[in-house]
Amino acid sequence: MSFVGLCKGKIAFFIAPLIFSAFIACFPASAAATGSGKLIKLQLLKDEQVADSCRVSFLAKNTMGTSIEDLSLDLVIFDREGGLVDLLSVSLGRLPNKKTRVQAYDIAGVKCEGIASLLVNDVTACTGEALNNAACLDAMDISHRGQIELQL
Repeated sequence: MSFVGLCKGKIAFFIAPLIFSAFIACFPASAAATGSGKLIKLQLLKDEQVADSCRVSFLAKNTMGTSIEDLSLDLVIFDREGGLVDLLSVSLGRLPNKKTRVQAYDIAGVKCEGIASLLVNDVTACTGEALNNAACLDAMDISHRGQIELQL
């Protein structure tokens, strides 16, 4: 084997792992977390006007692999112009592993048509085995079905 042929083989041997590492680095960390299936899925299912309140209904599903003893969130309500409307604290309570729950909350004195989005500002409580607020916030997988957008 010639010197050039020998060098080509060694270069390919060293470069292949570098190319693979660069390829993996292009994917965000959240893609890896999503692949694990350990998520708290939170969907804004519906918004409806009820008298002088906007009622928002959430679907929450725990796929963290452990029960959540208490889950509470701080939400920020934004109007169509991007202005702050109000803050809303919601308690989803106990959410056993693999449990799905739907809960509704009324936002008093606000018309649904005036709300552009709800921001999950923070997880204020997330207790359970090996759980904390930051871990639960990182595990949030959010979506929405109605006119009001749910953001993280």
